[in-house]
Amino acid sequence: MDDLETIVATKSPTHRCWEGICMPVNSTDLAIFEANPVTYADMIKLGAKYGQFTRSKLLAKEADVNPALSGDKKSRYWIEVFRYGEAVNSGAVAANAALPTMEAPYIYRITAIAQGRKEGTRVVIRSIFVPYPALNQNQ
Repeated sequence: MDDLETIVATKSPTHRCWEGICMPVNSTDLAIFEANPVTYADMIKLGAKYGQFTRSKLLAKEADVNPALSGDKKSRYWIEVFRYGEAVNSGAVAANAALPTMEAPYIYRITAIAQGRKEGTRVVIRSIFVPYPALNQNQ
């Protein structure tokens, strides 16, 4: 994970995001992405587009894809990576969230944004993901 952090910090030292992967210094940097110093326009440049890293474009015809997600719409997603202890201490996740294993102590905050049909409207969905939850929560 340290290699990934080095790559992200080198590619984008200001916001610490690159191609939809973010490793912010703290949990508040991107929590309110429209507040300074991070703006929505910044996240459009730094986030990933729908289908950018998946085979969705190969499997679906352009006409079958939701227009809010395709084309030049400014819909994006990004994934913030946090070490569990840092995430709890900084408020990125609740203290009662699932604990990850000690071998993979990372949690991920995933944010997706889609532009609405009306000008200036959008939907923001945010979720926390623990890929390897500890079976024994005392780990």
